[in-house]
Amino acid sequence: LEKYCNCAKQMLDSFIKGKQSARKIFDLDLFGKYFAINTLFGNQHPSYLTNLRFYYNPKTKLIEPIGYDMERIRYLKDAVNSDPHWENFWPNKVTNPQFISQLFSDSLMNTSYINALKSLKNFNIGELSNEFKAEITRSKHWDYETPDYTDILKANLIEINSVL
Repeated sequence: LEKYCNCAKQMLDSFIKGKQSARKIFDLDLFGKYFAINTLFGNQHPSYLTNLRFYYNPKTKLIEPIGYDMERIRYLKDAVNSDPHWENFWPNKVTNPQFISQLFSDSLMNTSYINALKSLKNFNIGELSNEFKAEITRSKHWDYETPDYTDILKANLIEINSVL
């Protein structure tokens, strides 16, 4: 595994130094889906470089994102105002932090992200809500002010579709 770890480190270093494009380093289809899910949940916290986790896929020889650290679900329309670290909530329009803007400077990354957002059009939020019913109930037990996540996700889908 050390061989794969070293390969991934070299690839990341090459990307960060601007020597390689995102499409040669990352599985942009999976990254597009990763960012689309973060957008649906109204949360870019998992997109900060310090919160990203990577997997080097030895078959594709590309780096894939690992979903991690989704701190909360919030209304997309409110996310911009509540997260001062992002100049624009939509990751393909962010100029800061550097890693995200560098990743989205590859047109294929933008295309992958937009396509992943479009694929959410027919996403069944009720099905997702049923699947995670126990977790939602537990969350409401801890915090009585926990909002109805189903309503938030539905509103976020409407917002995403209006932007597309």
